[in-house]
Formats: sequence, C-alpha cells, structure tokens
Amino acid sequence: MASREEKKGQSARLSRDVLREHNIVYSQSIYHSSDSGYRFPTYVNRLRRILTDFESIICEADEDLLDKSLVSEIKESEPNAFYPLPRKQYIREKEVKLAESKRREILEASCKGAEKAESCVGRGYKEDHWQRHIEKFFFKEFEDQVQLNYTLPGFKFIHQAFDSYVVRGHRTRWTEAGSFHDRKNGEARLTDPMPDIFFAFAINETPEPRRGCQMDSQFLNFEIRTLYDLRSKGLISSPITSLQSAGLDLSLADYYCFPWLIVEIKHDAVSQAEVEKLYCQAANGASVALRIFEVLAEHASNKEEHCHVPPVICLTFQGPKVKLWLAYSSLPREAPLPEHKMICVWESSIATAWGSLQLECILENAKVWALRILKPMLSSYIDTHRYRPRAEKDNPADGLDEITQIVARTESLHYEWEEEGLEEHGDDSEGHECKSADLGSYSTMARFAILFREVLKAHNSK
Repeated sequence: MASREEKKGQSARLSRDVLREHNIVYSQSIYHSSDSGYRFPTYVNRLRRILTDFESIICEADEDLLDKSLVSEIKESEPNAFYPLPRKQYIREKEVKLAESKRREILEASCKGAEKAESCVGRGYKEDHWQRHIEKFFFKEFEDQVQLNYTLPGFKFIHQAFDSYVVRGHRTRWTEAGSFHDRKNGEARLTDPMPDIFFAFAINETPEPRRGCQMDSQFLNFEIRTLYDLRSKGLISSPITSLQSAGLDLSLADYYCFPWLIVEIKHDAVSQAEVEKLYCQAANGASVALRIFEVLAEHASNKEEHCHVPPVICLTFQGPKVKLWLAYSSLPREAPLPEHKMICVWESSIATAWGSLQLECILENAKVWALRILKPMLSSYIDTHRYRPRAEKDNPADGLDEITQIVARTESLHYEWEEEGLEEHGDDSEGHECKSADLGSYSTMARFAILFREVLKAHNSK
C-alpha cells in the first residue's frame, strides 16, 4: 500500500483531461450488453461474459446460511446462481463431505467478510485499513495458492510451466512507464503507475538441467534469459526497469512480467475529486499494461478489431464499493477517438454477502482466463519475436541478433528431440532406425549452440 504522501505525489498530475491528452479515457457508466449506443468489441465482451459468469456458485443445500430476503434477491437477479446437490451415486461419500465442508466454509467467509466490511463504513478508517481487509478476504487465498503449488511434490515443474502467476501488493513504481509516453508539445507527463495490488505472470529461472515441462515453450518463453534477451532488443515485458538494469541478477522479488489485473483502493469517505483520481490511477496503470501487450503483439497475424491486443482487468475499491473495469486498445481507424478505453462492466458492494461472492467468482474466473487463454496467447507472441526471419540490415554486425535467435531455436529443438528419446547413434527410444547423419549433424548443432552463446556473451561484454 503506497503511503498517502507517495500517492499524492504520484497522482498530482493525473486527471481525466491529462489522460485524454494521452489518448486514454474511461467511462464509469455500467456497460450492459443491451446498450445500443456503444459498440463493445467482440473479444472484450467475451471477457466480460467470462468474468461475470455467476452461474452455479451457491449450492441449494447452503441456503440456510443466507437471509431469506437475500436468497430471493439473488434468485431474481441471477436465476442460475443456485445449483442442486450432485447425485451421490456418481461421487464417493468422502468426497461429498469434503466438498460440502469447503463449500460452506467459503460461503461463511463471504458472509463474515461482508459483515466486517459493513461495520467499517463511516468509521473513519483510512486506505491502509481497507487494503488489509480486501487483501485478507479476497487476495490472500491467491497468494497462499501460489505458495502451495510450489511445494506440492511432483507438480512444481508443471505449475511453473502453465500455472505460475504472482500477486503483488507492495510499493512498486512502474518505472518502465516512461518508455511508452510519447508526449506532444505542451502535454503534461503522466506519472508512473504504482498500483495497490496487481496480478502478473511469474518469470521462470533458467534451470540446469531441464526436466519435463521446462522444455515446453510456455516455460522457455517466460524464462529470465529469454525476457532479458528480448528486453535488450526493446521488447518490454516487466513494468519495472530492474530487468534492464539488473539483467540476469534480477531480485527474486521482481520476478514478474506482463501485468494483467490492476487494483486501486481508496477509503469510503473520499471526496469526488479523490474518486476521480482513483479511476485515473487505474486507467493509467491499465494503459501501461496495454502498451506492453501492443508491442508484444506487433507481429500477430489476426488484427481484426484489434483483438490481437488482449484487454487488461481493473478493480477499484471506494471503501466497500467495488467496480470491475475492462481496458482495451481501440482500432486506429476510430481516430480521433482515444486509443485506450477503460469501461466499467460491473459494480457491487463487498458489504453484502452476494457482492463478496460475486467478487470471489470474478477473481477465480480472471485467474482461469489469464492462465488458460491469455498466457498461451502471449507465449505465441514471444515466439514471433524469438524466431523472426532474418531481415535486411545495413549493418552486418546486426546479424548477431539473428544468430541469437537461431541459437535459441536450436536449443529448443534439442530439448524437444531429447524429450522424444532421439539419440546421436540413429535410433529412437523404441529402436526404430533413424537417419544417423541428420541426428549426428543435429547433435553437433546443439554443441555449437552452446559455443555460439558463449561467443555472443563475450562479444556483448566488450
């Protein structure tokens, strides 16, 4: 949580007018799919529907934990929110009891958190109090889950390759933001974002030797060495400058990249001017995250509706009032409309059990979207930069960049072939005959790849 003084300094030059000068706008009117006056891009609307899918999140057997008036309200607003008990003949009795215990625990925690939030309203609590409450009831379980996945025997490498993300809530200024701010004459400089909480993907350490899923591109593409090499070519993956300055000696606390969810928090008694700053801070952070995605997606093949640039999720809290926003990059042909738009798609209050449950559902849906849809997309974009065909260059020395790409691709192929059991002697793991000349040449290439990397490192250090 940033101190009041830090926040004040950070947001002193943030306003809707300043953001508009930098082609960033937000609309706090709640978007509905039935709205005819605003055209929501299909790919952004798809994410909105994923995040706000509240079907089957309360079991009918747990209705006794809720007030009858609340049950009626939920059934009226979200008819499919309740689901019947699963038929026991398909599930073992032990699993039924475990699921029932966990289910009721979640619902009771939501009710307890709502009561606690309601009791804090109007008591004069400051931002740090509200952030502790929000972290405890909504974000701590995600941090705990990250730690648990790293300690599960046999699942560590699978988790690192496919399910690794980080939740950051400390005072981190996004110092790379200045790289994206192309100011015109007379424009005020946007301040560097410093979100209260944000979600990003974890950067993987380079393992020696590689095992299992560590040979997969989704692991290789998020490795510290890969991202460092791309940063030297101008491709920014982390919102902080540490990756460029510290390089491979990056602090473990800074092992994160490609932020995809941003959270900003104010207390419940702030002025309307402070509420505007709250939204401006979220929009500013979302714009930087979008710029990171835009540069990464530069070589994407499908750019219809700008769908190649994924949206960024934002949450803003004004005490118990919570809003969900989606920020996206608009089509260039829409000029003079702003390039980056942040639209509110849902609002509620964590001072109600139903609002708390919905927020928990949104966060879980966001995690699934990020890991199953967003991360593979970003990985494919990283491939387009790593394995880009050689271009015409005026300076022959620039060919070293292309050699680096060939080296990376050769090493990647080596790991793939090694995983499939192909050996230099010309037989695969099942004894089938292979072309020994090809395999022998490939083995030599793998050795040259290591040599090339050492030569390039020595060259770059001069």
